[in-house]
Amino acid sequence: MQQLTEENVQFIRHSTPEIWDEMRDLVRTMPWTSMDEAMWQLLPEMENIYPVFAVRKSDNCLLGGVALVERDVVFGAFYLIRPEVRGLGVGLKMIAHVLDSVANVSKIKPMLARAVTAMVKKYSGPPFYAIHHHELYLFTLPRKELLQLFPRLCSTLMPKSFKVRPKRNI
Repeated sequence: MQQLTEENVQFIRHSTPEIWDEMRDLVRTMPWTSMDEAMWQLLPEMENIYPVFAVRKSDNCLLGGVALVERDVVFGAFYLIRPEVRGLGVGLKMIAHVLDSVANVSKIKPMLARAVTAMVKKYSGPPFYAIHHHELYLFTLPRKELLQLFPRLCSTLMPKSFKVRPKRNI
């Protein structure tokens, strides 16, 4: 990886199919898995997406990308930086660019973002003004225990905590 200087980084708001392909390739090199593969196929065609990509000018190497999607809320679709350039300010500058692109929309719609717990402190100061922090947990139960959480007399998608009302004869 070449030396990185501020003058050598370009932030691109309107991307090309090639940049999207590079972003997909970058995601696939990460040591975690993503269930968002279907979304990666849709993003370039979406009209309500605000992407920003960081590219090193000297060799056109994609350093990372961030995108927000506008629906009834504005939410973070993805945020990824190459491991070798993390901590150099590239990510914060990308986020500043993407926040600028949704400045008008974010005045009337709430914004949602997700992060690993270790990053909450880093992204809880200016230019970020988080109102609430919520932790999400992923867990699994054995099939038998999972099925016992749901009632038998109605939809299997309704937890037992909801009361099942008997049918009325009218």
